[in-house]
Amino acid sequence: MSKKLIIFGSEGALGSGATKQLLEKGYDYYYLVNRSFDQFSKSDGIKTIVADDLSVEANMKAVFSSIKVEKDDEIFLFSTIGGFAGGTAVEETGYDTWRKMLSLNLDISFLIAKYFIPLAKTVKGSSLLFTSALASLEPKEKSAAYSVSKNALNFLVKNLALEGKKYNLSTNAILPFVIDTPENREWVEDTSILVSPSSVGATVHTIFENYKTFSGNLLKLPGTIGGVK
Repeated sequence: MSKKLIIFGSEGALGSGATKQLLEKGYDYYYLVNRSFDQFSKSDGIKTIVADDLSVEANMKAVFSSIKVEKDDEIFLFSTIGGFAGGTAVEETGYDTWRKMLSLNLDISFLIAKYFIPLAKTVKGSSLLFTSALASLEPKEKSAAYSVSKNALNFLVKNLALEGKKYNLSTNAILPFVIDTPENREWVEDTSILVSPSSVGATVHTIFENYKTFSGNLLKLPGTIGGVK
């Protein structure tokens, strides 16, 4: 039996720190998915998969065609993919911005689930974990496109948790507030609200360790949880 971990967006602002943490957690094999790679490289236990626009179904299908599993495996997938747009009221928001938020925060997650599930049905156990946001839980002025797309992701997670019971697939989402990145530190006054990528990685691992009894949850990460060395 092998434990295999798939990470989407492994070199993004959240992904790079979380991936570094998860690479230390002793999974038997890692699949890292990103548009390009500068920090991580292929090795005996790591396969890097370069992916173009993952809102294109053919591209997502190609990614999963590179992932190989055996019937006794436990497989885990963590997606950091998403995007933010805000600062405008609904009537001022461009339709292209609305569609972009739905594409990044919902459509890609749907496609990940669609192509992960056939693998999940062939293995011993599996778990999906998506990145939502605290902003998805309460309406806030001038952030409708972002908040609605993340709220829809939450609902998808709940549906997947129900549907996955019959083949030992658990699905959850983490809901961080503000990720600790150089860009966010430029405008955040109270750094205690920041959630470090390394702490996210540690939390992800804990969720996967308990995947058999933990599904359909929206785990809030409000900040002040500090870094993990």
